[in-house]
Amino acid sequence: MSSADQVRLDAYYAAVRTAEQELNEAGAWLKRPKPVVVEDQPTDIPDKADLIGRIRLLFNMVPLILETDSSRVISIMIQDHGVAPQIQGVSGSHHNLSHHGQDEAKIDQLKKIEARIIGQFDGLGVPSVCPLTGARTGSHVARNAPHGFSPASGRMRRQAAMTMRHPVSVFETIGA
Repeated sequence: MSSADQVRLDAYYAAVRTAEQELNEAGAWLKRPKPVVVEDQPTDIPDKADLIGRIRLLFNMVPLILETDSSRVISIMIQDHGVAPQIQGVSGSHHNLSHHGQDEAKIDQLKKIEARIIGQFDGLGVPSVCPLTGARTGSHVARNAPHGFSPASGRMRRQAAMTMRHPVSVFETIGA
């Protein structure tokens, strides 16, 4: 066997050993007793226009997910269901307003929605969580989308906002 083939074979065996170790660790987690959850089962909010209430309900589950070690990474996509949310001064859906075409009236409505969404992070009640937030603000192209870490401290929010160069930022809506 050539030395190059030996290197490839060693890398293969190392990858197999790593996969076996990870499977064993996952199996150990399955056998570990889980904490008892002393919370009522959440009740869905049927009104699709209550976007903020539905987000709050979803965010209320985050501490439970982390406390029960059900996951260490949580990804949330907020869907507006094509209706205008119940937010004063907003008449369009979040999605449609995201295609604002630099129309200031639409941008103002979008800021109101995003400010309320970002405000829901404050209620997470998990001090070690560092949410990564993002918005597309005008197109479905993820390139140059504003993203930033927004832990409990507003200082980090302001620092993240200063590094962004985009016409509309969700961070502008929270006073960063």
